[in-house]
Amino acid sequence: MEWTHGPPYDYYATTECKAHPEAPLYNGGILVDRTGKIPMTYYKMETGVYSPAFVLYNLTATTRYSFSCWVKTEGTYSTLLKARLSTESSTSCIGTALASSDCWSFLKGGFVLDSPSQTSIIYFQNVDVNNPIEISVTSPSLQPFSVEQWKTQQEENIRTKRKRAVTVHVSDSQGNHIVGASVTAQQLSKDFPFGSAIAKTILGNAAYQAWFSKRFNAAVFENELKWYTTEPDKGKLNYTLADELLGFVRANQIVARGHNIFWEDPKYTPSWVQNLTGEELRAAVKSRIDSLLTRYKGEFVHWDVSNEMLHFDFYEQRLGYNATLDFFATAQNSDPLATLFMNDFNVIETCDDVNSTVDSYASRLKELKEGGAILEGVGLEGHFSKPNIPLMRAVLDKLATLKLPIWLTEIDISNYFDQQTQAIHLEEVLREGFSHPSMNGIMLWTAIHPYGCYQMCLTDGNFRNLPAGDVVDNLLQEWETKQAGGATDERGYPNSKFFGLLCFISTLDDGVCILDVEKPERLKVAKIKHASIAILTMLIFYFEKEGRSSMSFRVELGRDGMINLYKQMVINIVRRETFKRIVRRSKRVLELGSGYGLAGLSIAGSSDAHIQRNISVNAGAFGNTKVKSMTLHWNEEPAADILNSFDVIVASDCTFFKEFHESLARIVKSLLKYSEGSEAIFLSPRRGDSLDKFLEKIMEASLQYELVEKYDSQVWNLHQHFLKGQHETSSNWNRNDRKTCWLSLYNRLYIKSRQLLVW
Repeated sequence: MEWTHGPPYDYYATTECKAHPEAPLYNGGILVDRTGKIPMTYYKMETGVYSPAFVLYNLTATTRYSFSCWVKTEGTYSTLLKARLSTESSTSCIGTALASSDCWSFLKGGFVLDSPSQTSIIYFQNVDVNNPIEISVTSPSLQPFSVEQWKTQQEENIRTKRKRAVTVHVSDSQGNHIVGASVTAQQLSKDFPFGSAIAKTILGNAAYQAWFSKRFNAAVFENELKWYTTEPDKGKLNYTLADELLGFVRANQIVARGHNIFWEDPKYTPSWVQNLTGEELRAAVKSRIDSLLTRYKGEFVHWDVSNEMLHFDFYEQRLGYNATLDFFATAQNSDPLATLFMNDFNVIETCDDVNSTVDSYASRLKELKEGGAILEGVGLEGHFSKPNIPLMRAVLDKLATLKLPIWLTEIDISNYFDQQTQAIHLEEVLREGFSHPSMNGIMLWTAIHPYGCYQMCLTDGNFRNLPAGDVVDNLLQEWETKQAGGATDERGYPNSKFFGLLCFISTLDDGVCILDVEKPERLKVAKIKHASIAILTMLIFYFEKEGRSSMSFRVELGRDGMINLYKQMVINIVRRETFKRIVRRSKRVLELGSGYGLAGLSIAGSSDAHIQRNISVNAGAFGNTKVKSMTLHWNEEPAADILNSFDVIVASDCTFFKEFHESLARIVKSLLKYSEGSEAIFLSPRRGDSLDKFLEKIMEASLQYELVEKYDSQVWNLHQHFLKGQHETSSNWNRNDRKTCWLSLYNRLYIKSRQLLVW
């Protein structure tokens, strides 16, 4: 990427206090004078205290200014410092840092001016104005970026972080490159979670439902999960609205955030709860968690546990400082696979709110984790007035150092602005959020009501777009790949980059190969290290062409990490409608590693520590998906926290040992959810009468099944040649063909809820 008139943006940040300051970003930027030095002066504030300061001349409007420095205090252990910009017309906060006397803290922020300023000054202020302290500043930097440069950086991030290169090699069965084969990619779904709040107003409203499901793949319930809705009176639980909203998101394959378990603001605490104290309150909050998370175990990808805890402390005032830790621990036990979030406002919107600066957020999060909380998500509400985009980026830079998923959870623009201005500011926020490397999802706070929306609507009452709605639609269209591709070159490689989940179609065959390209440099499955072939196999699915025999590619993993797809007749593995169910987001999936073959001894014989190492090595490939390992013995009862909790179970080669058949059937039945949509898929060869005996145990367990055995005639003939010992003389049989045929002669065991369907 070429940059004009200056360096690219530097995403460096840290929330650690260091013994020594580091060099200034951009070598100081425009703070450096003609002598190569950075002149610093002192500014006398209204309190009479002098602060280090930097005088700036001829700042321009619309330019994005990124400011950073290292700060330290004297005479006090820790305090919050603000960097402030004073121009001829206004004074504003442009960055914060939690500073100490024994180490150096990194302050990063920025600003945009509405109008030019001939003379401005940056100075530093202790938020505790009654406690004057000496402030030391070093390694300052101020770097300007034009609107075009800023946008170029965003587009480069989108190109490199949101798109991924996929290399598909097309060759014949002899390994010869195919030149001129047409390979295209069609987007099947959006990978990046982008959604909005919904409310009870969407229920029974077909137009609203169609409008929403066409655009969004994520949702959050505005108020329907909050305590004052689900239990307005003590002991009178009512989950009707939440259940109905959950039915809508399920039916449309939309992931949902759980918002929220508790809200620390007493104004939004049920009135009957406000009168409780001591053990009564403790019992009530435990009942709230148990009831909510037991009912919706596995249904929500996130839970906001203690909403807006930086601003309010209703429960900690009454139950003690460890109350929030207890909330997280209880929530983790109730739904072990849910990702638990902090969620608060005025973190990215401004740095004037001393309760929720980026350093306050990071400090509280670290404090909870050090106390034992399983806290794995950063939620930033994002209720903006006029956004300060350089400050927003700087805050995200610092929060990214926590190495946790970051979501914008409640984005809107104040209705102080007219609709057109709202749209302009919304586009600024969405582009900045989507392009930031640390961002994992974006939610708008635009649920529609008869009176309108909380602050900003995307449409009118008839679902005609308002200016903000046009912005969303245009960005969604810009951020997707409808179809792309090209012909293979002399080496058999077509190359392109795409968003999301892609469907590859080659004119060389009649089949379709599905590849998830969420995170790879070439192909996702090629980047998995130290993993069994079973994991590779589970990421590749073949479809049956309606009314025709299926042909597709044989898959091999090359030494260079490339996936080679060879033209080859193969058996159908997963039906089209089954695949759509499997790849649906917000699903809890269990892979059983057992037996030998595909799922192999490499899994069954590995220690849990070894598997956990594989998970850690590949953490970057999982995105928002939470992956854990556990040890499960077929002859023992599963732990209570995983009973009836999985939507999908996948396994292969696990029906050989007859002594485990009864236990395996019982385990599968006990682990699948009661819901109609839960299912299990087994890859299961007959291997003597072992499969038939297993099916008998399935029926004894009150499960039903369907056995599908369908082999391509060419593959079956090759198999018969192999059994007759004719493979050595057959010109159509080579070593690779044997592997493919052996893999193709698998039945598919398909278990559905309280039924068992066998393929």
